[in-house]
Amino acid sequence: MERKIRRRSPFWSLAGPLLGYWGIQIAVQFVLQLVIEMPYIMRAYASVMAGEMTTFDEIMSEYWNIMTPALEKVLSMQVEITGAAALCTLIMTGILFSRDRKLEQNSGMPVWKKAPAG
Repeated sequence: MERKIRRRSPFWSLAGPLLGYWGIQIAVQFVLQLVIEMPYIMRAYASVMAGEMTTFDEIMSEYWNIMTPALEKVLSMQVEITGAAALCTLIMTGILFSRDRKLEQNSGMPVWKKAPAG
């Protein structure tokens, strides 16, 4: 006899993990890119605040001259940034997996026996 697990909202049980994955990916990538770019941003801000430039074109030219190495560094570290984001989503996956196991136990479904390691 097969038992069904009743969920409060079937839509969120399907869309929730996907939206959570996207949210975690975006947040972690944003934070890591900001950490990498922050020294360059501060240098660009100090250069603009020094007041040596008078036109918008001069300001933007100086900004891009300072920020180009930062963007190159972010692009060269994209694999590491993506790996850190994936590690954070792995934590979310573990939490969701343990919640599903608890829901199965509470609903009276039979528990799978673990195979021996050998």
